[in-house]
Amino acid sequence: MLMIGGASRNIGKTELSCTLINKFCPTNKIIGLKVCSIYPDDNKFHRTGEISVEENNFTIIEETRITGSKDTIRMKNAGASRIFYIRVKDNYLEEAINKFFKIVNPKSIIICESNSLRRLIKPGLFLIIKSEYPKHIKESAKQLMKNADMIIISDGKSFKTDFSHIVFSTKGWKLS
Repeated sequence: MLMIGGASRNIGKTELSCTLINKFCPTNKIIGLKVCSIYPDDNKFHRTGEISVEENNFTIIEETRITGSKDTIRMKNAGASRIFYIRVKDNYLEEAINKFFKIVNPKSIIICESNSLRRLIKPGLFLIIKSEYPKHIKESAKQLMKNADMIIISDGKSFKTDFSHIVFSTKGWKLS
């Protein structure tokens, strides 16, 4: 698994996910995963749509649509063979990811957007995207920065870090 975290919201996680999916999908079957962990009193920061974590501890949805602007649709259109979205109360994250791995083989080639999941899983590569001019860094990101294999700098529109040396081989994700 290649995991992408963000130091703040709207920093470019999906843009990077799509770039990497597009780069590796011609020769690999890529599965995309977006995890949205909800902390107490955190619902106001996340769109709820048709999903309610007030009623359920977690929801796993496989994205099948190809039109629209949701991040999962963007990942699907970038070339991922399957895309999943997990919305989970943070204290049920382990239960949710275990259920996901009953649907998808853990040895699959997965590109995942999540900070929270890094507490439970050590991916092949863990990337964190950080603003060139950070104003606010999420607590979850501060705690995980030391675990990042690479910190990618973004100006909000493009990336200031060369991530072309991210490679995938039969041995998994690595930096060349």
